[in-house]
Amino acid sequence: MIWVNNQWQPTPRPTETEIFPMIRRVDSTCSNAFIVRASSCVLVVDPGADEEQASAIEALVEEIMAQGPRPVLVVLTHCHRDHSLAVRDWPARHPSWLLAAQESGAKAMRGGDHRVTMAYMFNEDYPPVDVHVELLSAIDAATVGERALAPCPGGELVLRTDIAGFAGGPPAPRQSLVAGEKTVAELFHAPGHSPDSLVINVGGALLVGDLFCAAAPMVAGIVGWDGDQLKRSLAMVERLLGDGSVHVCCGGHGQPMTSSQALDVLGQVRAETEKLSGAAILDERRVAFLKRYAVAVLHELDQLFTIMAGRLFTLSYFLEQLEEEELAAGILQSLDIDAIDNLITSFHRAERDSQGDILELRTPMRGLVTLKRINNILRQARIDDYIDPLIRRRLRSLLLDYIDATRGLPFQTTMLERDLNQFAQEFVEEMARVCQQSEAVLASADDDKAFSTALARQIAANNALPPVRLNFVPHPSRVLTRIDHDRCSDLLVDFIERFHSAGAHTVDMDVAILDGGQPCLTLRPSPPLGLASAGKQKKAFWELSARIAHCQLIFEPEAVGIAPLA
Repeated sequence: MIWVNNQWQPTPRPTETEIFPMIRRVDSTCSNAFIVRASSCVLVVDPGADEEQASAIEALVEEIMAQGPRPVLVVLTHCHRDHSLAVRDWPARHPSWLLAAQESGAKAMRGGDHRVTMAYMFNEDYPPVDVHVELLSAIDAATVGERALAPCPGGELVLRTDIAGFAGGPPAPRQSLVAGEKTVAELFHAPGHSPDSLVINVGGALLVGDLFCAAAPMVAGIVGWDGDQLKRSLAMVERLLGDGSVHVCCGGHGQPMTSSQALDVLGQVRAETEKLSGAAILDERRVAFLKRYAVAVLHELDQLFTIMAGRLFTLSYFLEQLEEEELAAGILQSLDIDAIDNLITSFHRAERDSQGDILELRTPMRGLVTLKRINNILRQARIDDYIDPLIRRRLRSLLLDYIDATRGLPFQTTMLERDLNQFAQEFVEEMARVCQQSEAVLASADDDKAFSTALARQIAANNALPPVRLNFVPHPSRVLTRIDHDRCSDLLVDFIERFHSAGAHTVDMDVAILDGGQPCLTLRPSPPLGLASAGKQKKAFWELSARIAHCQLIFEPEAVGIAPLA
């Protein structure tokens, strides 16, 4: 164990300084906190946003002060709500304590900026807070030297700014907190996660705020995030970790690490950051979109896995009737449907129970965790021979599209110019095709295992697609448009499955040109069904799928049109 949580212990480098880490379970609403005790001062780093944690910090500091007065400095690695909200009442309760933040964060807190402080993620305002000390300001960097802070009971605090040199990289401004002629901490500006992010070296313990989670989904792209600055900050921290001055590293969320472990994590963060060029800003509108997206995708996955489970059980039943008991049992074990069902059910239950949750990102984050766990189950599944490729492709797109969306990345589409008539005709042929594998079955007759496997594939292939007759009427002329073949095909299959489940025997398809010159592929089920019964979540998913495929959906009373936008 690197540190014992919630206990005083010496800092890694031999000094008179002790540290009291408050390491929490990873929690988006409140950060870890650190209290540093020196003979000449008390340093509180990132008090967080939890009232119980804040009260515990206050009690610890009061215990120290009872042993003899000394200056108290509260330092924020950055001004985000989960790191800073606890201080909102401290100026009134502890007027002698000084609050310090990097220059841009100090201005945001004084102005009650709910965007820069990330309070908007919680549907909250941010109360203006008087920040006494601006750290590593532009003036500090330009006029290296020292300045004394406001007088404090029991001693004086001095900020000493110089330029630190690094082997193999550019120098950087460094600000040292000096109390009683002893350096208690060294601070470096490390923007990227936020404009005001700092890393703080306290006796060989490097406190990095949220630098190491800055490239994570639903963190990358937040207001103030900057990928280029993040890469430069990561390079600087890599040099700090490599020069021998750091022994322990800890972020605002998660467990402490050795310097070698931190270097490994840093490499992963750098690699992820390189993939995030052009990531979308995670503002209020995008958070609302991700919340709707998570719910729609999990509802769709629930339906898709129900279809897959039905097909696997049907295949297993037929094999049992053919006295292929071993293979039948293997089919049921090819995919852990129960585990997936439990994950999806847990998501929906948590979603119902969390109505009114202050954290707007809770649903998208829960959706991301659920999808990643489902993806891990699918990696171990053995379903390629038993589930048709159309369903597997749709499943893969659902998972990867949502994960990309949470990282702020654009949806991966392949837009090609096609004749809409030709696309529709190929789709009809693909849906009508029954993958006959009789030759494979006969060819493997001498090998019991190969015969059984080929037979299972044959049964699965004949049971793969819904028995709906497709009638296609092309437009008399070529209708050129740009279209993503796979995504539009998946959208068509989804509609046809909906029609089939509602009782349709036939779907008529035709290509037309709308009044504005936009091409459109229309589907009309027979008997006429309408789409009113599809439900809110299903309609939301259709609209989302069309958006990803760069299409517009045109709903009519008894038909639906898919009109490519490109």
